[in-house]
Amino acid sequence: MRIMLDLASRLTGLPEIRGHAAWPDHEYVKGWGVFGLPFDSGHVLALRVFPENDFGPYKTVWHRDPEGRWSIFVDGDRLETACPRYYGSACAYTGFASIRLEWTGPAALRITVDEPALE
Repeated sequence: MRIMLDLASRLTGLPEIRGHAAWPDHEYVKGWGVFGLPFDSGHVLALRVFPENDFGPYKTVWHRDPEGRWSIFVDGDRLETACPRYYGSACAYTGFASIRLEWTGPAALRITVDEPALE
């Protein structure tokens, strides 16, 4: 018997909350993602979705081209409070994008980015 986890039901509509870390002088994020999706072409994509944290909700799409250059695209208020804060210096590009998520099944997700165009 195969049981399928219904990720769509669990992850859709998570509240966007600006909270506080449990320990002084620490930060936290709470969310989910696709932490690496390699393609035969040599490209790698990743997604991070953090609706709850210290500084405001955001989503990021990460891209590594076949030559090994990383880019991070942020759908959030500021680059310096999202993933580029920690990884931006290692990237060829960091910038803003509109990232849309649509669950098409219990474990199937469509991700679209406006610029650069990605589906």
